[in-house]
Amino acid sequence: MRWEHKYPNAKVDEEVPGRDLYRSGIIGKCFMCNKYTSWVDICFEGHLCSQECEAAAFQDIEDRTKRQDAEINLVPF
Repeated sequence: MRWEHKYPNAKVDEEVPGRDLYRSGIIGKCFMCNKYTSWVDICFEGHLCSQECEAAAFQDIEDRTKRQDAEINLVPF
């Protein structure tokens, strides 16, 4: 679900309570899907348009971490 549908009452330059997410006055491309959005994820420090793209970003981090750990033969505790 896109953030503007999930948080329809969010004002520009206001952080969503309990989320590291705010609606910016600057429109940019979502760093996951390249759709235009005014929403910025504070943790990723970039435009992010939806829950689906947020989940894909976290999955990408997990996949890259597993690959990197495998390349250096790191064994988790």
